[in-house]
Amino acid sequence: MKFFLKLLWIIGLLLLIAEKCFATAGKDGPQISGFPPSLVLQQSVQGPALSELTWEKFKGKVVVLEFWDTSCGPCVQAIPHWNELVEKFSSQPVIFLSITDDNPEPLKNFLKIKPMKGWMAIDDPFGSTRTAFGVTGIPHTVLIDKLGKIVATTHPISLKAKHLEELLADQQTSIPPPKIDADEEPVKTVSAPTRRLFEISINGPFSHPKSAYNFAEWNETREMFTANKAYLPDALGSYFGFEREFVISDPTLPKDLYDIIVCGPTNKSSELQSQFVAAFQVAFGFDVKTNRREMKVYEMTFANTNAPNLRVATSAGGGGGTLGGFKLGNSTMESVASSFADTFKMPVINETRSTNLWEMKIGWKMTVAENLPYTIYRQVGRELAEKVLDDSDMSQPDAKILQAVREKISAEDFVVLETELKKPADERFRPDPTNVVEAAREQLGLRLTLTNRIVPVLEITKKQVDIH
Repeated sequence: MKFFLKLLWIIGLLLLIAEKCFATAGKDGPQISGFPPSLVLQQSVQGPALSELTWEKFKGKVVVLEFWDTSCGPCVQAIPHWNELVEKFSSQPVIFLSITDDNPEPLKNFLKIKPMKGWMAIDDPFGSTRTAFGVTGIPHTVLIDKLGKIVATTHPISLKAKHLEELLADQQTSIPPPKIDADEEPVKTVSAPTRRLFEISINGPFSHPKSAYNFAEWNETREMFTANKAYLPDALGSYFGFEREFVISDPTLPKDLYDIIVCGPTNKSSELQSQFVAAFQVAFGFDVKTNRREMKVYEMTFANTNAPNLRVATSAGGGGGTLGGFKLGNSTMESVASSFADTFKMPVINETRSTNLWEMKIGWKMTVAENLPYTIYRQVGRELAEKVLDDSDMSQPDAKILQAVREKISAEDFVVLETELKKPADERFRPDPTNVVEAAREQLGLRLTLTNRIVPVLEITKKQVDIH
């Protein structure tokens, strides 16, 4: 189940990667002593209806506004402190409002495991409120006084009871002003050493590091390709320009991670490619070639152009996977199709003919199996979870490992776990395609149609041995 483990490392679903989130706000957000922007929210999860969540309704009260989500380790670590403050000021005119961009169903499942007190709302699908406040990192806490003005921003752990007591007493807060990021240091120019015309290296195998991995890319000039702790199919796909779902391997490739460097001048790209293929043959005994093959694919077209969670991009923005969904900012429809391909583990062909850049968010109804790895990580801990969720052959799992897990999760979840472990690694803990297709149509106005189609692929086959 390494696709899930990789997601955990990259987007921070675990508390164990706390260092990846920081409380920061950009220069474009509202300033101290200014009035906050409007709250543009999608859904109230805890507390009053959305119509009550306005600055007009909050007049005369101190407001503690926190931006967070379940995928941010420091956010989750701050929940006990947040809950203590909510309880301490429950009888005072203080509103604690947390805003997240999580999908509703996974959020509710999370709150069953780790309750968070106070009011809670989900930002609109495009993160409009977070963007309006200039939030560039979470957790991020904003304090608004009884006059409705912003008086401070801070990390939730740094917010103390005395700071709220100061505002209730109409005193100036003692929270220090936010630090202004220093200008970036100028880039130092270093003369590159003289190198050979072609450089190709394949190093490994490596075990899974305790950090993000499986990255592969060409540099901007396309003179150097690097893969860092990457799976071979992903690295080969990136080198030859194929999405992972279009890389077909008839033999079983090693499941370990490798570092790959391929370097050469752009006017010698054909020779470089030939030498890389030859090096791959020597290292692993496999041929690599492009071909065409009939495959089951999803074709992606527009069903309607008035969907609630898809709009032409209005600002730069990133994105990534979320529990039961994903979000993208400033992205092409090719990127949207690629995200669906990662979800289905099947090729998705973009037939929208769109040339715009888009921002979107989708969340589908999660299956029990799909949510199970997250539940196991939360309930049994990282070390044991990795042992039971690893891609290795678990058709005959270690009895001691299973027994240890059985003691910490529900009987119903354990039955699902046993069923999933009997499946091939790539088919475990998967979303229901029907739920994804339905969500794509309703939320994004995109039609995903399953069909057979002849498509270009990258084939990896066993190297033929010449017999003389």
